[in-house]
Amino acid sequence: MYKDMWPLTTYVSDHIAYMYYIYVLKYRAQEGGFSMRDLKTYLSVAPVLSTLWFGSLAGLLIEINRFFPDALTFPFFSF
Repeated sequence: MYKDMWPLTTYVSDHIAYMYYIYVLKYRAQEGGFSMRDLKTYLSVAPVLSTLWFGSLAGLLIEINRFFPDALTFPFFSF
């Protein structure tokens, strides 16, 4: 019944595909679609920010360990 509205229902249940069809094609179209405010809201969420922070920190530590392997002191910290 709903396969005419959504072509990818082969792998998904018909009811889930129909609910997705209703939300995306009808309600999101009424809201005006995607805007940059949505992206800004997503990026300001705490898990996203903490993932970016810890990923950057891990990358920094990996690069320091690559240039100064097994270092107990670092030359750029000595005064």
